[in-house]
Amino acid sequence: MPRLHYGDAMLRFHHYRDLPGHAVPGGSVVSIGNFDGVHLGHQTIVSHARKEAILQGRALSVLTFEPHPAEVLAPNSKRMRLSTPKRKAELLDSLGVDLLLAQRVDAELLTLSADDFCFQVLAQALSARAIVVGENFRFGRGRRGDIATLTRCGHNFGFEVFVSPLVHIGGEVVSSTRLRKLLMAGEVREARELLGRPHELSSPVIRGHGKGRTLGFPTINMAPRDVLIPGKGIYAGLCRLSEEESPLPAAVYIGSRPTLGHGDTVEAHLLDAAGDFYGREATLQLIERLRGDERFPSEAHLRDQMAKDIECARRILEGYHE
Repeated sequence: MPRLHYGDAMLRFHHYRDLPGHAVPGGSVVSIGNFDGVHLGHQTIVSHARKEAILQGRALSVLTFEPHPAEVLAPNSKRMRLSTPKRKAELLDSLGVDLLLAQRVDAELLTLSADDFCFQVLAQALSARAIVVGENFRFGRGRRGDIATLTRCGHNFGFEVFVSPLVHIGGEVVSSTRLRKLLMAGEVREARELLGRPHELSSPVIRGHGKGRTLGFPTINMAPRDVLIPGKGIYAGLCRLSEEESPLPAAVYIGSRPTLGHGDTVEAHLLDAAGDFYGREATLQLIERLRGDERFPSEAHLRDQMAKDIECARRILEGYHE
């Protein structure tokens, strides 16, 4: 999507104090949120902000937060991200955002009052003339600020506030929390509907135990650590080994290998490709779950089931269209 300002490049900053005074001449329309996953609800907010930016003839800015505030407040908690910071930036870039402030979350930011946040970050750093947020938006120290607070600050600091309604699919709100629950249950098809694209796992290809090759179904092994890994099971998926190449159909296994006893793994059998892919960056897109993880009475039984899974994955992927 073409940008409104700044040519082909989305400007990126990591702290509001780093923005030069001329970063947003003429002011900007700012969309705010964690935007983890950039799901359909997030896309609606950014689209609303983009339309307002076009009407006002201003730049479109997005303010998000890195790391997620929950990771700072509870550093030992399990990581449940839906997208890496890099992927989140790419997705926002694709929506035509002019300027991305991926604000670093630190002690200073967490202690800013709602009024100080509005003045220092929104009014001064981003030159906000309009703010677009979801209707459940909270901000400031202790999350004490709400839409009413934002509106009051807008009167004081010179920006309008627009509230984007929540998006519903299947009678429920589209949210990052709902997506996490779906993915942990392995329901990647339902998650795909909320994201507007498949959930992705990325990592370099690593060496495994070589058991897949022994069974007649060689796999690439991965160790994604930065995003939520869905529930255990077999999935039909697509694997991209470079940005230039087309994605390859794959049968993906996420589980603990109860039959073979080699521990937790994420691996994919590429249906129409073979070779040495060690060290290459691989991205898996999970399209549909075939079944859960199971223990089989023998390797022969496992081999037979793997053949059935691969044929099932092939049928699903032949009918899949982005």
